[in-house]
Amino acid sequence: MREEGSRPDAVLGQGLAQYVAAPVAGAMSVEDGLDLVMKQAGLLRLRCRTGGMLGVLAGPGLFHRRRELFRGLSLAAVNCADPSSGHFVVSGATHRLAAVRAVVDEEGVVATACPMRPPLRVP
Repeated sequence: MREEGSRPDAVLGQGLAQYVAAPVAGAMSVEDGLDLVMKQAGLLRLRCRTGGMLGVLAGPGLFHRRRELFRGLSLAAVNCADPSSGHFVVSGATHRLAAVRAVVDEEGVVATACPMRPPLRVP
């Protein structure tokens, strides 16, 4: 797009996207951004606790109403602030995620493991 003269007025990135936004903004080279991503991945692999993430296809109200079910897990992401719709992601210890998944499966709520190596946002 730059070759055709298109340039953004502003860029914004959160998480991994910040390493894309910085080169686009001219704050660093693409090579430096990639180097930082690789260094961060190595540190995460080395220093983060093990665990996982579970996507739950229900409104985030389920997380708030069922505190005991989600005990020991963190609310990692919400895709829709409406408590009755959307979905959310929890993170934490693998055995707790498996227990939650078994319960919500039994209740007819779809939940799926999020394949992240290492898992992000593990408490």
